[in-house]
Amino acid sequence: MSKSSSLLIAALVIVLGFVGFLFWRGNGGDAVPAGFARGNGRIEAVEIVVASKYPGRIDRLLVREGELVEVGQPLVQLDIRQIKAARHQAEAELQRAEISVEIARLLIEQRRSEVRAAEAVLAQRNAADEVAQRQLTRSTSLAESSVASERTLEIDRSNALGAIDVQIEDSTLKAPRKGRV
Repeated sequence: MSKSSSLLIAALVIVLGFVGFLFWRGNGGDAVPAGFARGNGRIEAVEIVVASKYPGRIDRLLVREGELVEVGQPLVQLDIRQIKAARHQAEAELQRAEISVEIARLLIEQRRSEVRAAEAVLAQRNAADEVAQRQLTRSTSLAESSVASERTLEIDRSNALGAIDVQIEDSTLKAPRKGRV
């Protein structure tokens, strides 16, 4: 064989090798579909169970099976209508308690006003008693000196005793109506 036929065979082998390489690359060769990896080895998977802290019904699924997720990414939204209703009820009970406290505070203030009014009435009655006592003392001294009549003395004595009885009666403060103190 001659040198030129050896070169021709070598060139033909190189061209056929190059065409075979292009054919292999064009048919996909080692290509894998998108999202898949190709390799040699062993795959280990860790199964993680995700659960809610509280029982409930699922309202919405936020990811699909097989989808990749990031740390902290929401997966499922539970139905929270009952929880919201419980919150609204708790808020209403809190408002009711605050209103009850305000009513109690107002009742206490009302009772304090009533006590001040009763003390004022008592002071007025004490003053009237003191006037009646002075009038009795004056009438007694005038009756002894025969300037005033016995009738005037008896009237002043009954006024003084009546004022004392009223004062004794008014010394006990009484509830004006039924309620909580």
